[in-house]
Amino acid sequence: MSGVGSEFFSKNFDLFDAINKAENGDTGAMYSVIAYIAMEDEGEQDLLEKKTEYIHKLIESGDQSALIMLGDCYRDGKGVPKDSEKALKLFMQAAEAGIKFGYECIGQMYFFGDGVDANYEKAYEFFAKHADSLCPQSTFLIGEMYRKGLYLSKDDKKAIKLYDSIIKKNNTWMDDYYPLAAYMLAKYTSEGIDTGYDLEWAFKAVEYVKKHVQTPHVLSENEYLTPEMINELWQKIFVTRS
Repeated sequence: MSGVGSEFFSKNFDLFDAINKAENGDTGAMYSVIAYIAMEDEGEQDLLEKKTEYIHKLIESGDQSALIMLGDCYRDGKGVPKDSEKALKLFMQAAEAGIKFGYECIGQMYFFGDGVDANYEKAYEFFAKHADSLCPQSTFLIGEMYRKGLYLSKDDKKAIKLYDSIIKKNNTWMDDYYPLAAYMLAKYTSEGIDTGYDLEWAFKAVEYVKKHVQTPHVLSENEYLTPEMINELWQKIFVTRS
């Protein structure tokens, strides 16, 4: 994760002090340590194990949302052996306990074929279970399903509406999906399709994407956004608006 969250921790966070508090049962400190390790130190095995230890303690304390974090660990093989089946079970357990984001996690696994066979129908089925509060990533992925006709009927207007909803939320520091949505809207705008934005906005959006998107970045169906694609769009808009 990049942006404000990462910068905040790197400047103001004392990991060792937080671990000391966590060892004394401070659940807030446990969350802080888990978040810090997730953002900064994924490669250090001892810290990954400490992260997993605190996640288990949170679950034992009755915190059902920690099931999502443990599912992430098993899905990615971080601090524990990679086990997609366990990840799916943990995400479902969280969803059934009321943490409906677990449905989105399952949907994302099916969308990308992450430890399971890619299945866009199942991906959409699980996204739809949390349709009122989708995170930017899931929103973007449904947009991709409409853009490319993956299980859903191809519909550029619906794709644009979904990408735009990510921009409107303005969660720029949270993830890569804000600049990805900006790229897609800029691309549609450059093609003369009505997005509600003009070429000047599109030009500035691509400038933003250049600085903030982590490339190459998977979009869908083995399609990746690359620096070359971003530069090509930038040049196209630059020439068109001149």
